[in-house]
Amino acid sequence: MIAVLMDFFLEKRSPLVNFAEKKHPIAGRYTNPPYDSLIQLLSILIQRANNKLNPEKPSPYLIQNAQVNFFDFFSLIIDIFFKKKFDLSENDYKCLSCIEFYERCLKENYDATSVSIIITIFAYENHEFSFQISTILLKGLNRVNYEESKPYLEVIYYFLSIPDNLIFSRIHWVLGFPQPSLNKFDAFALTYGLEESNIDYRSSLLIDAGTSYLNVLFQNRKKWENLCMVCLHKFLLLLNISPNILEYVLLLPPPCALYAKFTDWFKPFITGFLADCKYGYTSVYSSFNKEELATNALNLYQALEEKINASLEKSSIIKEEGIQHSLFPIYLIGKTIKEDKLFEDKIGEKNGGEVHLACYETTVYYTDSKPTGETNKAFPEEVIMENAFNCKEIDPISDVYNFIQFKSDDKVVVGFENSKTQDNEHEASDIMPIGHEIKLEETKEVAPAAMEEENNDTLMKKKIKGK
Repeated sequence: MIAVLMDFFLEKRSPLVNFAEKKHPIAGRYTNPPYDSLIQLLSILIQRANNKLNPEKPSPYLIQNAQVNFFDFFSLIIDIFFKKKFDLSENDYKCLSCIEFYERCLKENYDATSVSIIITIFAYENHEFSFQISTILLKGLNRVNYEESKPYLEVIYYFLSIPDNLIFSRIHWVLGFPQPSLNKFDAFALTYGLEESNIDYRSSLLIDAGTSYLNVLFQNRKKWENLCMVCLHKFLLLLNISPNILEYVLLLPPPCALYAKFTDWFKPFITGFLADCKYGYTSVYSSFNKEELATNALNLYQALEEKINASLEKSSIIKEEGIQHSLFPIYLIGKTIKEDKLFEDKIGEKNGGEVHLACYETTVYYTDSKPTGETNKAFPEEVIMENAFNCKEIDPISDVYNFIQFKSDDKVVVGFENSKTQDNEHEASDIMPIGHEIKLEETKEVAPAAMEEENNDTLMKKKIKGK
């Protein structure tokens, strides 16, 4: 029955080539057939079936620490009264493994909750299927607008909540993992201001023309505010029910020099969005109620803030008044001093070519970051003007100069020797941060990092090695 329904739905894209008679496409160029009932029926049948791939799977919506919702109740009723009476056939598995089915369901916005049930059941402890679903979710999220994003966000919400051994793989695929960003000069230093993104949350899927969920959030906060808001609202729901994802996000480095944690920009964005709603215009043809969604997001953030503050209280980081804090020390990365290639090894072959692993060691300037949410006290007041660098006030022989990349600088910074000599032979320069001195420090940076400290009379060096 499942194979028949899916073969009918997929039409010419069905993996069952000779399963039925000649297939006639029903969908038109501008309209989609009303297949929601068909998708709902499929989800009910699949919940009644025995899945030989995961015979011991839990209820698909049994999420730890989550409130009981409609999906938990519905799945429980199915289990109790129907007792899963039949086995799936080979044709059923072939259709359910067809990625075109899920792509079409999401693209044409068929019942997202039923699609989520199907995906949740078959993604449980299924690495290949989870990888393929992650790919279509990110590709779709990177091409849709805020009104078209609903089915993708609904599936992501439950997909990342599956309680199995692949949870952190899905997090890295969908949310991304942090890497220091290179500026347009192929260096780490900031170029124009404190709002500049200095961390890239890359997806390990490495999809073309797309990026991770976290990058979609942060990069669209001033470009596509509506899309950012709907994504943020669903993300806050996820953070409130999933301790694993909340812990992962709290351990991420901040996206720019204004913040100490990834979550620090949430509240300013939501309150600013709410303020704009009072003067904005909501189309009567849109189902998107901006003010209601933003109000719900603010309530969710306030509930989340209590959990974040509880985690910060347990941290051993020394807290300073007026400075935002994280669960770990955060730094500003400055200009590159040198870069050395440690080794390069062949580790395999793929698509007829060789795959090599190369490890580099980069020496850069760095200093403690002092973000406040509006500025960063690691920089002197006089060099910051509305979060942009006032280059006229920056002395080329000062320590501040080593943290800002100018157009005239090369990747290995012109003027570094002067700055280094100034720091070694004299006291700190006249341009001083508010209450803090930017020290000349050197580090060797290769991510992911494992730190080993040494003491030196004139400067502190931290050697960071990794692959």
